[in-house]
Amino acid sequence: MPATYEELLTNLSQLITDYRIQDQNEAYATERTGIPVMDVEHVLTWIEQFDAGVREGVLRATYDVLNKTYVSKDQINIFLRGLLHNPGLTGGNSQQFWSGVNLLQLQTVGNSQCDFLALLKEHLLSELNIEHSGVGTSHDSFLYLDDISFSGGRILSDLLTWIETAPNEATVNIVVLVNHTYGEWYVQEKLNEKVADCNKNITFTWWRYYSLENRTSRIESSDVLRPRLCPELHIVQDYYQNINSEENQIVFRRMNGVGSARLFPDGASRNLLEQEFLKKGVQIRADCPNLNVYQRPLGNMLFPAFGFGSMFVTYRNCPNNTPLVFWVGSPWYPLFPRVTN
Repeated sequence: MPATYEELLTNLSQLITDYRIQDQNEAYATERTGIPVMDVEHVLTWIEQFDAGVREGVLRATYDVLNKTYVSKDQINIFLRGLLHNPGLTGGNSQQFWSGVNLLQLQTVGNSQCDFLALLKEHLLSELNIEHSGVGTSHDSFLYLDDISFSGGRILSDLLTWIETAPNEATVNIVVLVNHTYGEWYVQEKLNEKVADCNKNITFTWWRYYSLENRTSRIESSDVLRPRLCPELHIVQDYYQNINSEENQIVFRRMNGVGSARLFPDGASRNLLEQEFLKKGVQIRADCPNLNVYQRPLGNMLFPAFGFGSMFVTYRNCPNNTPLVFWVGSPWYPLFPRVTN
């Protein structure tokens, strides 16, 4: 029997209960960081901003998707422990691989890489008795670790700089929990160009738990929010007209599919989220003058579009590539208040 509205409120609050838990637990956290406790009242305040006729449907669809795309700390630890003994990555000899590999820590913005490497080192010590300093015994084996790759811009920036001082021959394993297909393709192309320009022999291999389709050429199997039509609301139509042009035509889905990763429970639920998140996202842009042009209704994106449309959130933070309804603050009340770098 389907969950009631009240049960959905409870289910969603329990699902996201560890979101930025370190901030929730601090004294005066809400005033200082904007991170409230992820309880039923919090979820209710968020969902009641939607029109009454769609609230239950939006809540149900949001819970169904986030049940697959919200990444708790426990899930991160399971992912990292799995890496230790992944035969494809380690060549079947975990002790030798992890003792030898150099752990790249290149990010200058944000703490995700630093935090994930710290967790990885804890597991290396507890399971393999390897106290890893970050520097391995091998001179040509490297690992780049992060949580989610969207456009791939951070990975690209980090590794382009690193290549210049890297060994002439090396193997780099790029490990992410989630990546998106266009970003991986683009990053790989640019890295290959840089390696050739530097006259080096460096190979990059990608490892990921989820690979999500977001290429426009594969829009019918996309795993991100890609509307089938533009809502009739005047404010949304105006936004559409401003970003749509002969040089940059907005592409709509034609079919009522759920994507290759089947993150959405059904076509109707997906369509509901796309339409309602788009309508509210355009309104949020109108109400929040501090948003820049790239912070689009369905998530941060450089190219003129409705937005990136990712639905993945981790316990550490909410990416700005997700819909604005998830993370933008006052006067909107966000489900996942975002802490910026």
